[in-house]
Amino acid sequence: MQTKTTFKFLSASLTALILAGCGGGSGSALDNTLNGGGTTNSTTNWRIGNGIGTSFVSGSMGVVNTEGNALYVGGTANLTVTIVNESGALISDAIPIEFSSPCLSSGKSKLVGGTKVSAATGSVTVQYQPSSCIGDDLVTATAVYKDKTQSTSATVKVSNLRLGLGSGVDFVPTKLDLGANSSAMFTDQITTLSVNIVNDSGNLIQASVPVTFTSSCINAGTSTITGGNVINSTAGVAKAEYKAGSCFGDDVVKASITYAGSVISSSATIPQVNNKRIGSGAGTSFTPGQLTTSTSNTLFEGDTTQISANIVNNQSNLISQATQVVFDSPCLSAGLSSIAGGNIVTSINGTARIQYKVGKCDIDDKVTATISNGDGTIDASVSLPIDTRRLGSGFGSNFVIGALELGIGIGSLSPGGSTSITAYIVNSKGDLVTDPMNVTFSSPCISAGNAVITGGNTVTSVNGKAVATYTSQGCAGVGGVDAIKASTTFRSVVLNASADLTVKSDTAQTISFIDSDTPLISIKGTGGDETAILRFRVLGQGGSPLKGVCVNFAPSTTIGGLALVPSKCNPAGPETYGSSTDANGYASTTVQAGTVATAVRVTATTANGLSTQSSSLAVSTGIPDQNSMSLSLSDIAPNAWKYDGISSTATIRLADAFNNPVPDDTVVAFTTNGGSIEPNCPTTNGACSVTWRSQSPRPTSPNAVSFATTAPFAKICPAIKDLDNHDVTECRSGRVTILATAIGNESFIDGNGNGIYDDVAVDTFSKHKSSDAADANKDACNPSVPLSSAAIGATKGCDDLPEAYLDGNSNNYRTRDEEFIDFNQNGTHDAGNSKYDGALCSGTAKTSGACTTNKVTVRDSITLVMACETPFLQSGVLPGQSNIDRTTDSFNAIGAVVTRQMLLADCNGNGMPAGTTVTVDTSGAVGLTATVSPSGGLAKSFEPSIITLTAKATTNTPSGNIVLEIKSGSITSLVTINVSD
Repeated sequence: MQTKTTFKFLSASLTALILAGCGGGSGSALDNTLNGGGTTNSTTNWRIGNGIGTSFVSGSMGVVNTEGNALYVGGTANLTVTIVNESGALISDAIPIEFSSPCLSSGKSKLVGGTKVSAATGSVTVQYQPSSCIGDDLVTATAVYKDKTQSTSATVKVSNLRLGLGSGVDFVPTKLDLGANSSAMFTDQITTLSVNIVNDSGNLIQASVPVTFTSSCINAGTSTITGGNVINSTAGVAKAEYKAGSCFGDDVVKASITYAGSVISSSATIPQVNNKRIGSGAGTSFTPGQLTTSTSNTLFEGDTTQISANIVNNQSNLISQATQVVFDSPCLSAGLSSIAGGNIVTSINGTARIQYKVGKCDIDDKVTATISNGDGTIDASVSLPIDTRRLGSGFGSNFVIGALELGIGIGSLSPGGSTSITAYIVNSKGDLVTDPMNVTFSSPCISAGNAVITGGNTVTSVNGKAVATYTSQGCAGVGGVDAIKASTTFRSVVLNASADLTVKSDTAQTISFIDSDTPLISIKGTGGDETAILRFRVLGQGGSPLKGVCVNFAPSTTIGGLALVPSKCNPAGPETYGSSTDANGYASTTVQAGTVATAVRVTATTANGLSTQSSSLAVSTGIPDQNSMSLSLSDIAPNAWKYDGISSTATIRLADAFNNPVPDDTVVAFTTNGGSIEPNCPTTNGACSVTWRSQSPRPTSPNAVSFATTAPFAKICPAIKDLDNHDVTECRSGRVTILATAIGNESFIDGNGNGIYDDVAVDTFSKHKSSDAADANKDACNPSVPLSSAAIGATKGCDDLPEAYLDGNSNNYRTRDEEFIDFNQNGTHDAGNSKYDGALCSGTAKTSGACTTNKVTVRDSITLVMACETPFLQSGVLPGQSNIDRTTDSFNAIGAVVTRQMLLADCNGNGMPAGTTVTVDTSGAVGLTATVSPSGGLAKSFEPSIITLTAKATTNTPSGNIVLEIKSGSITSLVTINVSD
């Protein structure tokens, strides 16, 4: 409904009344007095304007708005005109005046009483009332008096009204404030509408103006304005409460007034009232039309997943209003899946959730959630991958259930050949499944070991394909066919597929020696491992292993009773030493050692005449013997005299009488008289190592060592004896003895080459007795580690071992205070028994008493020096050190040369630590040059080094000090040689 707005303004004619009271009309004495006492109507030089006297303004008109500063339609403005003489006095004659203007002419404004009036007293005021005039109206007043016509004018401003937001310079026309709650409205929600009414200057209209609020929904009654849709403004502002009902969609709200016959309005759109959206997420993450599930995995029968639908407003924010959501799908409709609690759910805070459970549904199920929205519905959906499985060949429309795909197709597999076998796993639509499944392949040949699946019979599928690599290993199949079967389990149901693979039989093409479980076996009766297993391999066409091939074996020698262990093929034949190959093509035989050391090879031959020979197998004792034992050190002179924890690696190497490495895990024991050493080690490839470390005890000699003062600087020790009255020739401290021992055999020289000790006339076994005064080498057997006859000859050598002892004073005699290895445990240190003791003692020689098969302690020892960093000084100088006398040493001419040889030993008279350097400094001397040799770091050595200083004169009077800087480890020692007369 359109409402016409009428403004009522007070009309005032106070000015006219005042003028009339002051004698407006015919002249009077008062008028004459006011106008200077003359007659005001006697002049012809009259003027028309506004004001009187000196305030008169010609050509103007007085305009006074009765309602204030602004004139509005329906209001009143008083227009005043005065007619004066040349003195500015009012003319008292009645003078006709006519008012005119565009709006007066068009009827949009009027003058109360008409446009023609009479100025009876020289002044007239009329009431100007606009009805529909808007803007500037130029009003003209015209008077005719004494044959003269004059006019005056003024502009009457009729203000327009505007609707919008703000005021003043910030006013925005035609806009409407929808309030803070208008962005997303639903039923029963309220927002406050607001509009401002201003004049042309943007000032708020203080008068109350009725404003009408309308919209499609307001007009239809689906939204309302509280208290009605006409609201009177207050101080230029009209506010209305908009309440949403069943309105749906955008609602354009208009606020309007009627002014000057025109409708003035402002409008704005309340967006998407009661409009909902359904999907997943919220805010910027909202995705319309899409549901979310708690899992993206493929679902199986009995599986459940939570499905969620979010209902949001047009701002994508979750709505708090409860909304009924209906869930449906093909499998739900068919009763093949279910929803706990039913398929109609009411949302809570904008979210509706269901628990979907898979039943017998065997297709991907599309679940849809539907809600009402306005007069229609909207929905969102999600597809659930629901799986069934089938095993076969191919996929999609080419899938063949129960079949397998053979890589070679319908062809025949060559002997030893390989082919792929592929089992495809698809769902009910024939699509390859992506989750892995274990597929097991089997066949008669696989079960018999005549064919293999690479990596094992069970293959895990990848993207729906389980690919096995089948290799024939002598498979002949049944009638040339191997029936391949693949199986897997899904939902407790076994799925099977099969294919017939045509195979061709194979024949032996190559035979080769593979390995022996040991490179050495012990001579029969010596107590070691006396057998070895040798393996050979038979391959067919294409290099594939053959199973069931009969291989015959023959040794290259049977000396000393060496033989193969009798064996038969399967099925057995006439062979004495035979073996059938296994699934990998291997056949083996066992070699039994005889009583003679030898090397043997075994020949292997197949039924079709293929032959090969093994590598050499040694038949030996496998027991370490004395002269095949060797001990070494990684550092023979570590800087250990003053430091703990300095290490050196001791490595022992052992071999038997034939100098073959002893068997692995032969144990060697260690002991020492200085520092500490690991107790034992097992051999690998005939050797093993332990670590020696410096600590107490540090061997200390009770006697001081000295050296001669000239080269070669002989060592000088006091004449001393050990406890058993043997000379002791070593008097230096820091010399450590390390002893390594093992259980083994004594050594001999096999004169007749038969590998055993059997003939004392030709087999050399050197023995000596210290009590035999006639024997010039009677002491040859006294050392803990005597030199063997094989090393230095039978005359000076010794093979008859005493019990091993730790020779701490290094005088090659066992003293009562030196520890020994009591091998026979009789509490006494025993000398040799003058007989060969070892496994190679022949039966005849043993019977005659020439030898025994007893074992002994084999041993080797080595000296380690615990070196120190400070040099040995004798009377405060190095042995051999002396000053240079220019006269005595003829060092008084240019080019003269003098040398000094000096002994450089460590503090105990032993060799200096490896890397010790000696440099010469001549900065304290003049007229000479000097060098020292050797240059660079000293090598490792038990013994001291001789250094040579060479001085050369560059003037006739060289002088000063030559300084030798000896740097060892962290210590630098200085040796000074003075040059003077």
